Amino acid sequence: MTPSPTLIVKGPIKRFPSPRATWIITFAVFVIGAAGLAIVFGLAPFSIRASVIHYIALGRIECGVESLTLALRSFCPAVGGDEGGLFATNVPVILTATLLTRMLLIPAEWSYFLVCVAVIFGGLVGTYFYARRFAVRHWLALVGAFAYCGSLTVFGFLGFGGMLFGAMMLPVLAAIVGWTYRCVGRSKRMLVVSVVAWFAVTCSLIFADGYTFMMSCLLVGAIVLSRSWGRWNRLSTWIGIATFGASVALSYLIYRYMVPNAGAWGVDTIDKFRAFGLDLATLFVPSNEVWWAEAFGLGFASDTFWGDGSNAVYNYVGVVFVLLAVGGLIIHPRSVRRDVVALVLAGLGGLVLALGPALKIAAAFDPALSDSATIMPAGAGLLELPTRLIYEHVPGFEYMRSTYRWILVTKLALILLALIAVERLLRRRRTAVAVSLIAIALLEVSFNPIDAVRTNVERASVVQAFDRDVVEPMNSAIDKGSRVVMVSGTLNHNDYLSVYLAPRLDIQTWNIGNDKALRRARAGWPEEIDYLIGRQPEGEAMKTAAADMILQGRVDAVVTLNFDLRNNAKSWPPSDTLFDRGEAITAVFEDDPRFSVERDEYFSVVTLSSQTPN
Repeated sequence: MTPSPTLIVKGPIKRFPSPRATWIITFAVFVIGAAGLAIVFGLAPFSIRASVIHYIALGRIECGVESLTLALRSFCPAVGGDEGGLFATNVPVILTATLLTRMLLIPAEWSYFLVCVAVIFGGLVGTYFYARRFAVRHWLALVGAFAYCGSLTVFGFLGFGGMLFGAMMLPVLAAIVGWTYRCVGRSKRMLVVSVVAWFAVTCSLIFADGYTFMMSCLLVGAIVLSRSWGRWNRLSTWIGIATFGASVALSYLIYRYMVPNAGAWGVDTIDKFRAFGLDLATLFVPSNEVWWAEAFGLGFASDTFWGDGSNAVYNYVGVVFVLLAVGGLIIHPRSVRRDVVALVLAGLGGLVLALGPALKIAAAFDPALSDSATIMPAGAGLLELPTRLIYEHVPGFEYMRSTYRWILVTKLALILLALIAVERLLRRRRTAVAVSLIAIALLEVSFNPIDAVRTNVERASVVQAFDRDVVEPMNSAIDKGSRVVMVSGTLNHNDYLSVYLAPRLDIQTWNIGNDKALRRARAGWPEEIDYLIGRQPEGEAMKTAAADMILQGRVDAVVTLNFDLRNNAKSWPPSDTLFDRGEAITAVFEDDPRFSVERDEYFSVVTLSSQTPN
């Protein structure tokens, strides 16, 4: 019997980690990455970026602790007066954080942070699996997940309610849709699970943020269309169409049932839509939010273009990413063609909708055309677009004035197409070129995370100072369960800090913050309340309005403020102007014997004196 030959291996044996070890490492990367991004994004108690969102989120969580039913409806009776506060955004995050606070008895700040970490974790995982649909390797899909979830565009959405949740769930939903198609004909049980997951994510999106819900309809619609075209006799085609239509319709019906008065929010003029539309120049001209543009003084300022700045400074997509995306479109493998077609359709659709009703290229704000950069008249851009009809007549779009946000879908498409190009280079053994290009592309479009964290820590200290200077003394000065109206003498009704103060102090107030919630609540205000809150009250008229509201039982006390409930949600302490204005209002009440005034450094509590006849 001839012995078998012995295989001799020269050199060291390469040992690759087992699949189980790979997934454990990947899971750890996702968890650590999600926590790190949450800190960079300013979602932690010690790292706060969007202080307005922070205050409103904590207020809503603490309000929801009293009633899960109200939390599910995103309703807070502690603010807004008779109508209460109907916010109807970011419900999945707020509701989950409320449950954590109730069950684990942890502060709202930490439950909010933990939920945000979980949301970002989900976004990373979803983007990873969606990227894998395009036949890219493991580590490249990981890079793509962090490139999208940590992108400048997502970073720019942190100040807008539930947009972070929506941005993270877009790729999650796309991955679930792809999974559903794979399950058809293979496993009925997994097909049912995937269909339920499809509906659950769609429903959560409409309760989180209207913008990203509509974006999901565009992205999923493109996937379903590309998967169905020319395959009308397949079972998977009709399951996909039916699931898409049913999930959107049922989600909308559930939302309208839970939030019956959503239409009371009001509609802005088309001039605002035009102002907040995407300026094409901002895609390729960096703002000061891009690290290298700020470092070398090459970025444009936030007040350069029409809008409020948020619609311009976070749009940069870079040159290298676009070139890579074009390359990915050209050289993608046939096996992923339908997915690529869906991505291109969604990306181009998002770009067109982001433009709004006018085409703008480097259209700088012109004070001669409008008193405000947020109101752009017709003709101020290069060309009026027919998409105006969509924003004026298609249901749902009439509330979406910040049209530039549609660029999120385009950004996701660019990143995934760029990954395809890099993967093709790697397969052709152009490793150095591929790695260099993806590294340059990421560096070109990045913000400075160190500066972001430094700014976040400073803002967290501002929030702590506000708690020390205002919340703690108010907690002692105002009786629990009191109904108040807060007066600061500003020509403004949008009182963000009231949403934070009322639940934390266990009081009720007529004041409320958040654009749409304010519009709804204000419709039920007595004229005196509207005057006291936002019409710069003064003199005898102010005292008469205050006395009438107390005598009628509308309020138990008037709280005069030496700060502003809107402006000081972003900075603390107040300016001398705000402080002196509050002092002057308090002095008017002190000079009238009908009123009793208890002073503190930053506020005073005004009630009727015992000698005042009823």
